[in-house]
Amino acid sequence: MTPPIDMEPPALFDLLGLPWAEFSSRGEQLRQHPDFPSLEALPELQPWVQPETAVLVPPEGIILAGPGAYDLALLRRKEGGFWAVLRPRDLVREFSEGYVEQKPFLNMLVHELRLPITVIKGYTDLIQRGLGGPVSERQAQFLSIMAANVKRLERLLEFISMLSKIAHRRLPLEPRPIALGELVADVEEAWADRWAEKKLTYTGLPEDARQWRVQADPQYTRWILHRLYENAWAYTPEGGRVWLEARRHPDGTVDLIVADTGIGVAEEDQARLFQPFFRSPDERVRAHKGWGLSLHVARALAREQGGDLGYTPRPQGSAFWLRLPGAT
Repeated sequence: MTPPIDMEPPALFDLLGLPWAEFSSRGEQLRQHPDFPSLEALPELQPWVQPETAVLVPPEGIILAGPGAYDLALLRRKEGGFWAVLRPRDLVREFSEGYVEQKPFLNMLVHELRLPITVIKGYTDLIQRGLGGPVSERQAQFLSIMAANVKRLERLLEFISMLSKIAHRRLPLEPRPIALGELVADVEEAWADRWAEKKLTYTGLPEDARQWRVQADPQYTRWILHRLYENAWAYTPEGGRVWLEARRHPDGTVDLIVADTGIGVAEEDQARLFQPFFRSPDERVRAHKGWGLSLHVARALAREQGGDLGYTPRPQGSAFWLRLPGAT
């Protein structure tokens, strides 16, 4: 059984009826399932409970490791199952070092997964349209779930592909001088209905700022803006505000700032916002499905163009700035 990607390990193990225990970085037992055996009876676990926090479980068969922030380590078989240790990963270090070295694997992964995903997506759409026969209400619900998850997989493949291209300088960037108004117009038009759907008030760039010119690749810069708008839309409650500002710096660079009156980012999470696979434990964030890759990829794209992407906390809400080189 594959667990939901956003479910915390203890909750997952409780759901599956599997005993578990959690240990501190000093190897002290913090909490445990009532049926988890004493650590004294399991001396072979001692090396695994330090130096990082561990969550342990003896599963009946193979259980995948929670929300993606844990390593699954096989210890020994036990009565038809095995003892597994889930340890938090340093995903930033592992991924930044790993995906460059694993280019052939990543290219093969993206290539091999795109075809079956396309096939599943196509046939799901045909069934939803009734071309395979009548579809009951219950079946329609299942098909909607399938279609939504296929979209999530497509997004993941998009992120992986872009990261691989960025790492190997194979991204087809074509920066050119462009006015901010021309750069943002397509993005604003694409999001107009989404703001209205959620009863959000959107305010675009002032007219004078729309004439400012930057040096940017239009396609990939708009991709970054879409991701920032997506965050603002997801984490701003109904009736809130989203707006776009621009700011010039003495060195000629220009910031595009996407600000909102949403839930903001907890202070302890701000330093990790752009790390790959990071997702805040805040329940309001976890309510929205995601891979924790969009901001990481967006910052990489900004830096490939000689710019940057960052976050500025606000008293209420968030402000993400996209810095781009100025142009004449």
